[in-house]
Amino acid sequence: MTTIAFKHHAFTAAPVTTPVEMQLVRAFLAAVNNRVPSLDDMLELSQHSPQWIQTVRREGTQDYVGAFSVLPLNRGAKTLIATNLMSGAELRLDQLAPADQTPAGLYMGEVIALPDRFARAATVKAFSQKMEEVSNGYEIPVYTRPRTEEGLRLAESLHFKPVNRMGFQLGSMNFARKLAHTL
Repeated sequence: MTTIAFKHHAFTAAPVTTPVEMQLVRAFLAAVNNRVPSLDDMLELSQHSPQWIQTVRREGTQDYVGAFSVLPLNRGAKTLIATNLMSGAELRLDQLAPADQTPAGLYMGEVIALPDRFARAATVKAFSQKMEEVSNGYEIPVYTRPRTEEGLRLAESLHFKPVNRMGFQLGSMNFARKLAHTL
């Protein structure tokens, strides 16, 4: 668990650990975003990759204010993602690296936060801290595909580099290597 503190606001970020919590997170995601996988798919993904979804809550409450995903890629999925032939939303379980293996790459995305300045700031901070944590020690690429102007600004601020020659564009894959050294 990570604590994110501002002058008068504090938040905690942590992975989802139980099926009941996953059900609550899914309800939160559905209220904020119209594209949410089924609960069964989310639970199956959790068995394969236990820390795939991270949540952000106001400290001292059970209220979710944000969430994001961290998906470990196998070689085949990394190649498809890196060449802009696939997005994180299209990943299947057989394209994720098993928990006991070093992934070929990481896909981080689905950054969702309530429209509250502190909730958004806490979610972005938790996202950037998690990227630093998961990339620390790995010489693997970390990918993201911004779908909003805000996501595009976040990718640029976190030193992501475009995969293609078109530069930063909405819906275009971006990556950063050795994030722990660039944040």
